[in-house]
Amino acid sequence: MSAARFRHRFAWGSAALLVLAYGAYLALLTPTIKLMQYDSDGYLGFNSQRTAGYPLLLKTIVGLFGTPAAVPPVQLALYLAAAWFLALSLRRLTGSPLLAAVVLATVTLNTEVVKYCFMIMTEAPFITLIMLALGATCRLLSGTGNETGVHQTGADGGWRWLALLSAAVGFAIAVRPVGYALLVMLPLALALAIGRATGWRRAPTKAVMAAIVPVTLVLALSTAAYHDRHGQWRTQSF
Repeated sequence: MSAARFRHRFAWGSAALLVLAYGAYLALLTPTIKLMQYDSDGYLGFNSQRTAGYPLLLKTIVGLFGTPAAVPPVQLALYLAAAWFLALSLRRLTGSPLLAAVVLATVTLNTEVVKYCFMIMTEAPFITLIMLALGATCRLLSGTGNETGVHQTGADGGWRWLALLSAAVGFAIAVRPVGYALLVMLPLALALAIGRATGWRRAPTKAVMAAIVPVTLVLALSTAAYHDRHGQWRTQSF
């Protein structure tokens, strides 16, 4: 079996299992986990102690589906999709389907983590964004692989993964202030990418812009949303 065909089978096979897991979790966990937690009203009402990211996500979901009860299915779908993306990205980087499968099973079968998808709390979207950032990092480092397992990061596509990483970090900060700790990923990813790239040595501006613009734009929009709601140019009240 060719490497490309095996990758496709792994991708579609894992996707099918995640669809089954999605249905099983909705059926088993929805009746047993309380949707509204101690801080949930603060997020739904976007009070001054909350950053804008999660309240805006909740507003979007409720606006589309008409009820906060739609939050768990959406959060779970995003969580499982990010886990799938991380597993595929790790599979491409390492060439090990076993390692990718172990990581996928670890993040999707751990009900102590998955349960947060069924609560109006920031834990689930924050973890989702971390998985997205890690997946983007794996894609950035793996670049375009070949049948020998050698990976190169090129100027034509690698910067897009760096931009995705930057956006994921920005949204993570907008969801939870602790996301500021993830900013350290950007200069490290940029340095690693440029160090391994062949094309980026001639186009460092594109790489730097990919690392800076998305996170800056997301944080600017988050600050503007907070100002629109509370009249202050900041991300939260403290």
